[in-house]
Amino acid sequence: MRVHSCGSPEQDVPWVFDGCAQARSQTSDLSCGLCGQNKFATYLARVVQDLEQRKRTECSELVVYGVAFGGTFREMLQHARSSTHRGCSFMFVLGDDQEKRGGGEIESEIVQEEVMIVPISKAMLPYKSMRRNVKLFKLHGHLLFPWAQRILWRDAKLENFLAGWKNTADYVRYFAETTEQNNVCVAFVGMPLHRSTVANVETQFKVSFAKHCQAIISTFHKNRPDVSDNINTLKKQCKAYLEESTFGQGSHSSSNLDDALIDSALIAWDLRSHRCLDFMAELSCTWSDEIRCHSDRDQLSFPKAFTAMNLVETSPGDRQLSDPQSQHRFFRIGLQQPIVQIIKGNCHWYYDGRARNSIGKCDFVPKKGADAVPKKVAIVVAGSFHRYLLGPSLTHLIKPLNSQGHEVEYFVSLTMKRGQAYRSASSYTNHFTYDPLFRDICEGNNSLVNCESLDETGSLQSGLSSVLQNSISSAGGRLRYVSLQEEIDIDSNDQIKRHRERALADHPGEDSDQRFPTKDERDNASRKRSVIANRNMFRLFLNVKQLWSEVTNNEKEESKMYDLVFFLRDDTLWLEDFDLNRLLAEGPADVYVPSCDARVPQMHPAEMNDHIAIVSWEKASTFGNYFDHFFSARLDKCEMSLKGTLPRRGCNSEMTLKWILAEKQVVALGVDQ
Repeated sequence: MRVHSCGSPEQDVPWVFDGCAQARSQTSDLSCGLCGQNKFATYLARVVQDLEQRKRTECSELVVYGVAFGGTFREMLQHARSSTHRGCSFMFVLGDDQEKRGGGEIESEIVQEEVMIVPISKAMLPYKSMRRNVKLFKLHGHLLFPWAQRILWRDAKLENFLAGWKNTADYVRYFAETTEQNNVCVAFVGMPLHRSTVANVETQFKVSFAKHCQAIISTFHKNRPDVSDNINTLKKQCKAYLEESTFGQGSHSSSNLDDALIDSALIAWDLRSHRCLDFMAELSCTWSDEIRCHSDRDQLSFPKAFTAMNLVETSPGDRQLSDPQSQHRFFRIGLQQPIVQIIKGNCHWYYDGRARNSIGKCDFVPKKGADAVPKKVAIVVAGSFHRYLLGPSLTHLIKPLNSQGHEVEYFVSLTMKRGQAYRSASSYTNHFTYDPLFRDICEGNNSLVNCESLDETGSLQSGLSSVLQNSISSAGGRLRYVSLQEEIDIDSNDQIKRHRERALADHPGEDSDQRFPTKDERDNASRKRSVIANRNMFRLFLNVKQLWSEVTNNEKEESKMYDLVFFLRDDTLWLEDFDLNRLLAEGPADVYVPSCDARVPQMHPAEMNDHIAIVSWEKASTFGNYFDHFFSARLDKCEMSLKGTLPRRGCNSEMTLKWILAEKQVVALGVDQ
């Protein structure tokens, strides 16, 4: 929350987007939405409704808009070298200005049917500062055009700067090569290292927030008294942000002010998902809150809003060497896939007249995986034979890995005894069966009993091992270890025995496995399911631990260690070919976690997929010895972190994994599956 007090010269003006909590600021208790009863909100709601009735059908795929309040910007429009998204470009202007010039005069001077002029009554605007009024429109495009799938904000001044942008095709291309290609919600343009943006540019190697502040203040003192509606407020804002940033140094978990310097004259929002809609609403609310509180310069407020959103660069590398001027950068929140692209400063329109790439000629797509170095990979699978899926991994994992030049070694440990499933009340759990690759062995004597338990002769073990060996070898991998056991003995484990003794002492009369590692106390059926789930987790991860010892023993014997370890559940089902090179190009991480979140109900924010993890060798022991972490992690704190959102429940297995990784400071990157 906000540390310093507000200093805006118009801070007493009531917040016009208050009255509903469609989104909340991350720096105060301010909420944002278009449902208030104040004069401006009521008026704007009518404008929004009119735009929807007139343009939704025609323009829902892409809207381009800007604001031209005042004579200076009106003149820009009249003499612009216009580049438009025909029929779906909107320019908000002061309606009072139109009336004084005879009504409709501005519109008549712009090519008809290309830009729709939207007059706004000056009397309805809440602020004296026109720059502050502009921000209400600029930062809340999702409220102005709630029906639009993609929204591009373009400052009025850019009519003269977007060289090479002529029509709709250029705007569509821009989205295709930024938000769509890189699967992000928004593309900003990085602030260029230029005399207009940075003080003492000749001596600087990269843009910095402090030097940007100095540039604005210097401009004010030289020749532009209108650079802000209150220069003292601006100075205090810069000082406050820098003090907060300095105080928070030492943590690399989120971005700093320098990471988030942009030129906000061009912003591309892709709102075709709930993820992106929610992100825009929250970031815009936080951003406009900072402007409401401080100066009217949105490029100063943006870095604060950006850092408050806890955005992290996906491939930060060495911060001392990162170059926003020559590299596109991508940012994410927590384990999510990247959500923001900041285009390199070299693409800025300031360079249109020079040999460098401008925004109209820039390559927005980072090169991915072209020069990937072959990796040595271990695949570790533990679970039940009757849930085990081998075929999809052969076709869509091992073969693609081999075709990309990676070395694949496979470790598997399976149990034969059928255990009770967590959702045993659901009839489908009674129909789990083995992979069709084992059909000849299991049905060779016209009876499934052969694969229900191990035989004393060892013929079943030998037959199954042979199928594994041949199948994995044919796919391009190497079977390094296979274990077939009747079941995993958890009752003899010392850690489990100690846990059960404590549980019985704390809760006499209860099943000792009812509350740990997971807990669901909502009703008797939930308690019974928790017991089943917890024992299954004990068996699974004790099995993984035993298998992990074989992996580490094998690694010690080899001259070349593993680069990555794939930890897979027994029923992991691959639907398409896996591309390791593309995954690694997402950026460095200790563990890559496919999102696997296309489900109903949606995953809780505290959850992460626990079926597949691709882990660096340096952090692989966290997963290999995950069983031990149950007993050392403070899972009670995990439950407390839910803050009552799941009454009478603790952290489930997906939440527990996310919690333990955070405790162990394992950097996880969520990626598309």
